[in-house]
Amino acid sequence: MTSPIGRTQDTAKGQKAYNADCASCHGPDGRGQTTAGKTMKAREFSLDEVKMESDAEWTGSIVKGENKMPGYDRQLSDVGVKDVVAYIHRLVK
Repeated sequence: MTSPIGRTQDTAKGQKAYNADCASCHGPDGRGQTTAGKTMKAREFSLDEVKMESDAEWTGSIVKGENKMPGYDRQLSDVGVKDVVAYIHRLVK
C-alpha cells in the first residue's frame, strides 16, 4: 500500500502499534475474541463486510473511535494510522 505522497506503509510499525493499542480488544488475529473484545463487541476484521470497507472508513474509526472504542488521534500520527491500516490488511488476508 502506498500513501498519496509515495511513502510505502510500514507494516512492521503498524504491527507494533496494533499490538500496543488494538490487540487487547481485537486480538492478535483481528477476530475480537478476547475478553475485552467480547465485552466491547470489537469488530472482527476478517468478516467480508468489514474487509469491504475503505481505508478511509478504517482510518476514521481508528482516529475518531467507534461505538465503545476510543479514538487514537492522540496516540497515533497520520502515518501511524496508515501503518496500522496496512497491517490489518495483511492480518486478514
